[in-house]
Amino acid sequence: DALGKNTLLIAATNHEELLDKAIWRRFNYKLNIELPDKTTRKKLIKVFIKDMISLEDKELDMLAAATKEMSGAEIEEIVNKSIQKSVIYSYTLTLKHIFNEIFELKLSIESDNESKEITREKVKYLRELDEKIFSYSVIGAILNISKTQVSYIING
Repeated sequence: DALGKNTLLIAATNHEELLDKAIWRRFNYKLNIELPDKTTRKKLIKVFIKDMISLEDKELDMLAAATKEMSGAEIEEIVNKSIQKSVIYSYTLTLKHIFNEIFELKLSIESDNESKEITREKVKYLRELDEKIFSYSVIGAILNISKTQVSYIING
């Protein structure tokens, strides 16, 4: 309220519902930025991954599908955590490591903890995202289980 007329104030939030409704009267213009679409998510993943891992287009499609409904900041967090862990624990970053970070964020699952129930959650999560991209064999490869096990989990 005390700002002068020649002042430009820019603010951002990703939780507008948590702000007092009166705050919106103080802004002349409001710009709603939607979550990134699939093409943009692929581009973001490429930018954040840098040259840490070479991803084929099919792998980028899988990651883009798995990051649906995620913000650019969440995608960056997933990629950065994947890279950080690969450096800290001295392993070569793979697609599976990135998926583990996705599972941690979306399913609140620690990557070190692997029970049958957790595997079931991961299988169902991937399959529900996109059946065409996440075939039984692709899910099996990501989770290091057989496609027969994937079929049993989905149909059993």
